[in-house]
Amino acid sequence: MWVLFGKARWCLKTTLFCNIFRLESGIWTFPTGNPLDLSEWVELDMSEWSQVVKPDLTPDNSIGSLVYGRMKYMHSVSKKVVADAQLSWDCRRWLEGDPPAWPGAELQHGTLVWDVIDKSGFATGTSFGGDMFSGLVQAVTDFFVSEPDHYLSDTRQTLPDPNFPPEYFVSGYKGTLPESPGVIFYSSKHSGVSTSEFTWKPATDVGVVSGGQSMPGVGYPPR
Repeated sequence: MWVLFGKARWCLKTTLFCNIFRLESGIWTFPTGNPLDLSEWVELDMSEWSQVVKPDLTPDNSIGSLVYGRMKYMHSVSKKVVADAQLSWDCRRWLEGDPPAWPGAELQHGTLVWDVIDKSGFATGTSFGGDMFSGLVQAVTDFFVSEPDHYLSDTRQTLPDPNFPPEYFVSGYKGTLPESPGVIFYSSKHSGVSTSEFTWKPATDVGVVSGGQSMPGVGYPPR
């Protein structure tokens, strides 16, 4: 049974690293040197490992999470966690001639490098609303444990400068970034939009509850 509680990215990467370490380090075999020397039992030289986990080089801004599992694949263990934290697994094969997977990394040709990254902009700043007059409202969400109930709470802070990202000001750039997931094109005789169409559909039911039985004493009286 494996249980970890902390930042989602840290929990996921630590879980995967411990399992890869168990397979690659030979911790369950007797060392070739002195078995009474504890340093002989633990080998953290990853230069000959077939797969490694990239160490965190940036602050972990992911939300708190609980990672647990027993006799399961890493995909099954992390599926709900990455969905809640809006994270993504990143797996790249390092080949000789490529830039180092991280500063100082010494890996063998063909090593799989695992990482957990944030492609959503969920905790690093994104758009939470706005209108066509004031533009998109850029904000960042901070998570913390509230006192005294110790519940996980969040606050939203508006970012002061909405003129980002710089990629949108580059001529010919094609794409949309999660930090600023929207572009407004004004339709007028002075803009590049010749014709446009707006479609709106009213909201409908998103869930239906059916079945069940009333508790004794609830409902119409018997005839």
